[in-house]
Amino acid sequence: MPFVFELTAMFQAHAAKCIQEVIKEKFDHFTNASGRKQMPGLDTLIFLRLVFLLFPASDYRHPVVTPTLTFMLSVLSKARPTDRPSFACGLFLASLLTESLHLSKRFAPELINFLTSIFYVACDKLPSDMYPLPPCKGGNFLVPTKPSSGQINKLKLSDVTSVKSMDDTFKTQCLNSACVITLKLVNLNASLVSASEIFEPLAKVLKHVNHE
Repeated sequence: MPFVFELTAMFQAHAAKCIQEVIKEKFDHFTNASGRKQMPGLDTLIFLRLVFLLFPASDYRHPVVTPTLTFMLSVLSKARPTDRPSFACGLFLASLLTESLHLSKRFAPELINFLTSIFYVACDKLPSDMYPLPPCKGGNFLVPTKPSSGQINKLKLSDVTSVKSMDDTFKTQCLNSACVITLKLVNLNASLVSASEIFEPLAKVLKHVNHE
């Protein structure tokens, strides 16, 4: 990794152009793919993480970081997680985005909508007039089968490629990650005049999550 940093520093314009081309390729592949939109694979997640390590996320507008953020937000707003790898991928993207937003002070409604959807599929019962936000279509994907207690470990990157089913441990880890990210976003956007309105839909859903 230090070698990559040195190369990027020595050839900044060329490095930026190369990464822009990769981001554009991945964005085009995601946008033009037929059928239901899918979460990206592990290789894309690692590449996205590399972007934020090599280029400043604190700039409000950046020739590499800004298109990368646009791609990530597009994924969260269009791809619907339904299994272990896709939920892990979505929350990994949400974590990366939150880290970037903390530095650039951006506002990302797509991220808040995604977290609302995470809590929505963690509710076993909801009022009949409460509907999920697209692309979520409901379901009980993250509803645990029994109460849990004890320490909650973080999600692992290996979950993105796992073929295991979603057990209660994984569901609890997803909810814990979503709560941690939500708290960071609440603190980040607390100074906004419309903060209460922004988080109102999420708070309504969160009230119906079984806290046991």
